[in-house]
Amino acid sequence: MVNYMAIDCEMVETIGVRNSLARVSIVDHQSNVLLDEFVIPPGGCVVDYRTRYSGITKQIIDQKGQDMSVALERVKKVLKNAVVIGHTVNTDLDSLRECPCRAIVDISENSMLKLLYWRTVNTEDPDTDEEIIRRPRVSLKKLSTTLLDRKIQQGKKGHSSVEDAQATMDLFKVIQKRWEETNPDLAGDNLFNDRYWDEEESLSTDDED
Repeated sequence: MVNYMAIDCEMVETIGVRNSLARVSIVDHQSNVLLDEFVIPPGGCVVDYRTRYSGITKQIIDQKGQDMSVALERVKKVLKNAVVIGHTVNTDLDSLRECPCRAIVDISENSMLKLLYWRTVNTEDPDTDEEIIRRPRVSLKKLSTTLLDRKIQQGKKGHSSVEDAQATMDLFKVIQKRWEETNPDLAGDNLFNDRYWDEEESLSTDDED
C-alpha cells in the first residue's frame, strides 16, 4: 500500500541564509497531523522572522523550538519510504537536507492540476494544453480556493503549515487516480536521487507560499 504524506515548512531568514527552517508539518492521506515541530533555525541569528507569512515569532521559537538535529531525525522517521507531496516542495526538502522518501510530488508544477485550475478559472481559455502547462506555477492559496472551494492563509498571524499541508494533500487527491495511472512504478527502488516528480522546472521567481 502506498504511503502518501504531505509536507509544508515555514522559513525565516538568518544571517547568510535566505530560507532557514523554523517549522515543519506533515499530514497523512486522511490529513491527520503526524508531525508538527518548531525548529531552532540553524546558521545563526534570525534577521527576519517573516511573521506576516510564516506565523513564526521569537517567542514561539524560544518556547517551542526543537534542536535542528532532533527535528530532522523525527522527520526522517515519518517520511521513510513515503510518497511525499508538497507545493514548491523543493524549497522544503532543501531545508531538511535529506529525505528518505520513495518519491516526490510537487503539485505546484503538476500539469494535471495546472490544466484543471486554468480551465476552471476560464472555461473559454484559448490557449492549448501545452501552453497552459508552461505557465508559471499557481499559488497554493489560489489552487485551494478554486479547486477545493477552501480559503486558506486568511489569518493575520501568518500561515499555518498544518493547514497548508492539509490543503496540499486534498489537492493531490483531486488528481491522485490519474497520477497513479501515469506513475505505476511506485513499488520501485528509492526514487529520490535529485528526481522530483515535477513536469518541468518552476518558470516563476520565488514567492511566499
